[in-house]
Amino acid sequence: MGYVGTKVTQNIVSTSEITDGTITNDDLASDIAITTTGDTSLKGNVVINEDSADKDFRVESNGNANMLFVDGGNDKVGIGTGSPNDYYAKDLVVNSADEGGITILNSSTHAGGLFFADGTSANAYRSYIQYDHNTDAMVIATSATVRSTIASDGRHTMQAPVDGNSALYVINSLGSGDAAGIRTYYSGVAPDDHNQYIFIATDTGASRFLVHNDGDCQNHDNSFGAISDERIKQNIVDSNSQWDDIKAIKVRNFVRKDDVAQYGDKAWSQIGVVAQEVEAVCPKIIREANPTPEDIKMSAEFGTLYEDGDDIPDGKDVGDIKEIKSKVKSIGYSVLYMKAVKALQEAMARIETLETKVKALEDA
Repeated sequence: MGYVGTKVTQNIVSTSEITDGTITNDDLASDIAITTTGDTSLKGNVVINEDSADKDFRVESNGNANMLFVDGGNDKVGIGTGSPNDYYAKDLVVNSADEGGITILNSSTHAGGLFFADGTSANAYRSYIQYDHNTDAMVIATSATVRSTIASDGRHTMQAPVDGNSALYVINSLGSGDAAGIRTYYSGVAPDDHNQYIFIATDTGASRFLVHNDGDCQNHDNSFGAISDERIKQNIVDSNSQWDDIKAIKVRNFVRKDDVAQYGDKAWSQIGVVAQEVEAVCPKIIREANPTPEDIKMSAEFGTLYEDGDDIPDGKDVGDIKEIKSKVKSIGYSVLYMKAVKALQEAMARIETLETKVKALEDA
């Protein structure tokens, strides 16, 4: 049988010192060790609660009464908490008053990670999250194949599936409110140029679609289109005259405020239209959207931003939108272009009519 005692220098604790399930010995001056008869170290197995009783097991540290807690009735383990059932974790809950977590530490020539398996030889360790000390990279694998890699310099690469599905599929499951997708943000620079790209799509043959840092877009075949099949449309009729609308729209030159803020007197003049002026003529091609922080910086009429000293809620930071006062107007230029095409057709018809009349006069 096994006994409870001290490491060599202490007397063996006898069963007479066990009272109400508690082992006491006022003379213990060193760590307690569990040994088997005749040995100075533990050779046999140690089993706690072999009868599977509904009893908890708890280990205290200097500052935490539940440094290790085994919930015997619910089959859960808590580290730093005596109530692992208060959380959503299945088996292990780690709780800390400060910065909690689990550290996996390996030497500089090895890798450490979390490996997941279902116990069968065919699926053992087929999915894992692993950190490689040699390359200072983090990888995520499924089906025993690396799917995602974060390199030491922060570059993130993903392996696309072989069945044609998207490599990146973002689902926003908000049931209400404004849904949002992917956003690219340069937090320390404003590279308003053609030197680099905010988005680029390439293959082994050529670059197919490019979005430059200044927002200009290019594609390989110079083709921008819309789904226009007759079978997805109904109530198809000829468009009304666009002559008066196109004639009334003012084409303007202007300088953008954000360009002035970045380039000063070197900001260039652009040609286009002004949304409020177009709205008075063609209100249906005007779109409205919530302002971005950059919009609010250009005009306080759009809203306010959080500043130093504000009571900033969780999830927000200095420079984020605090209040929206007005939406930003934009123009559906694709619709405007089609209106211009219709007006051009009308002008062509009038020109052809005039040409016919002139020819008739000339032939008379």
